[in-house]
Amino acid sequence: AKLLQLDFEGKVKVILSSATLDNSVQELFQKFNNDYFALKIESTLRFPVHTSRIKINETMFDLIERLKKDCKKNEQILCFVKSNNDVTQSIDLLKQLKKIDAFPLIELQSSIVQQKLVAEEQIFFSTTVAQTSLTFPSLKYVIDTGIINIPIYDPHTDTTVLTQIPASHSTITQRKGRLGRTQRGEYFPLYNSHVKRLDFPTPQICQTELSNVDFALRKSSEEKDSLETFKQWLPDQPDQAIIVRACDRLKKLGILVDGKQFTQKGKDIAQLPDFGTLELSTS
Repeated sequence: AKLLQLDFEGKVKVILSSATLDNSVQELFQKFNNDYFALKIESTLRFPVHTSRIKINETMFDLIERLKKDCKKNEQILCFVKSNNDVTQSIDLLKQLKKIDAFPLIELQSSIVQQKLVAEEQIFFSTTVAQTSLTFPSLKYVIDTGIINIPIYDPHTDTTVLTQIPASHSTITQRKGRLGRTQRGEYFPLYNSHVKRLDFPTPQICQTELSNVDFALRKSSEEKDSLETFKQWLPDQPDQAIIVRACDRLKKLGILVDGKQFTQKGKDIAQLPDFGTLELSTS
């Protein structure tokens, strides 16, 4: 968007919209240009949301059983767990222990499948996918484990490890913000409120292996500009070690030479469709 601004002579406008947009987003854009966010529309939840604690010795499945009894016919329950595997296991256990049916909402499903489930079913288990991309017509309760699994790349060992971390405060706000849109809501945190949490999730670009990104930037830029060049426009810059590792991987795959120019192999791969990983493209 920053580069396109030169071509469009200021006619491009970027509109950011979210029911839980944080004030820090405004501060971020103001670093680049004071004209950003000339108009800000405050958003508030339409209905009140109450936070309640689970009863002593009550499990998540006990809680779901209790809430289901209190639900009206069309009211819904959404449970956030840390992984797709936990989604599957929780649904199976709820069926075995309480004879209650629940349904998954995960990234692997198409949006059509997700929307059909949300429109027709009552109880759901999900990970981060249900935080932002889905609207529930009759959501009454949210149950939140407060933890997530996330792949984190370590440039020093050149490995990516699936790591369990506490959900950030903004993630918690998003999950709680699913409520209060069509009716009063109740939020049940199953986590210790004293656990240290980040205010916001670490940006994905700061904890991901970036050779695919570096290659995509080089092939789409007339000057073959790399991630090293483009990082100046990033609000959160990845560690320099991650950028160096990305360049080294391109060289190792025979795509890049002298840190700047594509090899013939690199030029050929640049003409191919995106196969997801460079390893697949070079095979």
